[in-house]
Amino acid sequence: MQSMFPRRADQRFYDEEREESDRRGHRLWDLEWTAIRLQQTAWRESIERLIDTHRSQLPPPASQSNNDRIWRIALHRMDLRGYTAEIVPAEESSGNDSQMPAGTTAANSGTRVRMQSAPFETDIQAMLDRNAPAENAERQAMSLFMWGVGVFQRTGPAIAATEWRARLVAARMVPSENPGDADPSGIRFRDRGVEFVAAVCVRDHWDELIPEERDWCFDTVCHCISIGAVSTDELHSIQRGGMDSSRAAAFVVPLLLTKPLSDDQNARATDSLAIGLTHAADEVKDYAVAGVREYLWQADADLCRVCVGAIARAARWLDEQLEQQRNRPWQERESSQQLEQRIAATVRREIVERRVATEDDVRLESGDWYACHFGLRTLRMLDGRADEPLARAAYANAVQLIVNVWLDEENRTDRRDFHWESDCELQFARYALCIPTSDALALIGPILDALPDQTKEVASIVQDLVIAEEDLKLPISFWPLWQAIADRACQTTWTEELDSRYSEHDEMLRKLFLNMAWNEGVRHWDALDGNEGRLVRLFNTLPATAAVLDAFVTYLYSVGSKSLPWAFVPIAHRLASGDAQQMLTLPNSVLGLEILLRQYVYAIPAILKSKPELRQAILQVLDELVEAGSRAYRMRDDFVTPSPPAAS
Repeated sequence: MQSMFPRRADQRFYDEEREESDRRGHRLWDLEWTAIRLQQTAWRESIERLIDTHRSQLPPPASQSNNDRIWRIALHRMDLRGYTAEIVPAEESSGNDSQMPAGTTAANSGTRVRMQSAPFETDIQAMLDRNAPAENAERQAMSLFMWGVGVFQRTGPAIAATEWRARLVAARMVPSENPGDADPSGIRFRDRGVEFVAAVCVRDHWDELIPEERDWCFDTVCHCISIGAVSTDELHSIQRGGMDSSRAAAFVVPLLLTKPLSDDQNARATDSLAIGLTHAADEVKDYAVAGVREYLWQADADLCRVCVGAIARAARWLDEQLEQQRNRPWQERESSQQLEQRIAATVRREIVERRVATEDDVRLESGDWYACHFGLRTLRMLDGRADEPLARAAYANAVQLIVNVWLDEENRTDRRDFHWESDCELQFARYALCIPTSDALALIGPILDALPDQTKEVASIVQDLVIAEEDLKLPISFWPLWQAIADRACQTTWTEELDSRYSEHDEMLRKLFLNMAWNEGVRHWDALDGNEGRLVRLFNTLPATAAVLDAFVTYLYSVGSKSLPWAFVPIAHRLASGDAQQMLTLPNSVLGLEILLRQYVYAIPAILKSKPELRQAILQVLDELVEAGSRAYRMRDDFVTPSPPAAS
């Protein structure tokens, strides 16, 4: 749910300043266009002198380099003295309306003049002619590459996707830059563009391809995924970025296994899948996992289980190998990349031979660093598989691993991997929302048992559940889990600490009341519809302290706005049942209540006064705010003043 997290204040300030600066008219001009425009003003002679000065500083034409000639081209284009003017005929002008400003037609646009630059000198034209074929080929390769990236990532314009047939024809005519070269370094735009086009056609247009085109796309994708697959370069293994076509190939290879293939093709596609899942680049493995989850379960669930088991076993093997390496002298140790590639051959063979996976295969031991990271990929492959026994075993094991990490005091500082924890918790939250509620409640049992000692960690689970719900839109599954955590929290000694000096910083309290980094201007969360009463009941259950009131007011100010104005009633009751002035000691609570009250007291006073319970609650809250030193006395005076009689 990236949209719920706003930019940092300093980053937002910088972005807004840059956006405002970019809106200035002159920011659209480059050097050449600026020089041309200035020559049409009183600065003409000064600009011409500058151009002549730069020309005079160049060496003689015979000794000029290509860079000198490129500079001469720029000077030539920006010198208006070398242009000729030609009036555009009316019939030619009328056929060019698309280039006119909005609302302008050829009939009312006035006389149009075409400015034509003089031909280049002989040596410059010879340089351009000499470089034209290479530049044209590079331009076409870059165009193919950018089209493939944009369409595959679905970031390009929708109309561009309709060009796929022409792009496929162009891609099949492109010669390889380095035939047989498997060096993964750099981005060779010509080959990468061809491979992206093949991936797009496999994913989006397979049924529209003729047999020859299918074979070409199949061969291209399977070859692409093998590039750099056995590299031991650490930089290659950790590099990130969707500009490398091996990511796209890894994603669509599982899709190929759902298509009608020959026996040879099916074997090669299975081998390519095994290569993708054990590729030297971590991101390629992640794309292959995503492809398995997206496409393969419906077509070949047995193969998916084989992949899950093979990756889980590889995790344990790798961790055992690393443990052995730690007992060897430093200079004799092998890198993790070398060990991975040694194990990769075994994993690929198990996938190709379809070794059956068991529930024991996906149960990992706590503390195995590499096992945990590889295990995260098995969780992602099992994402959403509510009826899969392997998924139940893997996620139950993951929950226990997470709780063990929380309870392991020795690893809290030097060995704890917070990135893995965060990813694993979010993956668990997604799975918990997809399975039956009874199973999900049983699954979070160890997490509930970690309260009250691990309130901060359990609070992160609440946030992950919110993020997962925003993505999956499953409020029916979300609220029972939220309620279970809230009920268990209220039953523990955690609530006794809510009136402590630092209670306003308690993560659990804020997360239960959905006090998160919602985007600026967000005042409602769709999942709250029909469930606002849960938050009110939690507010009434918790102790009447400043921290609880602050969390509830923050909730009302952000996504709980639909609970207003009736939410003032429980606030008034809590102020009356506790020490009202102590509850109003936090400045954010006072300011938040003032803002919320102002929205209703001044907007709909007659409606508020027509409801006795609501009127009394608002008066009580205003009285307590005034007693706490707030400037709400003016609002209170306005509210108690009788409304003027309606005009007859």
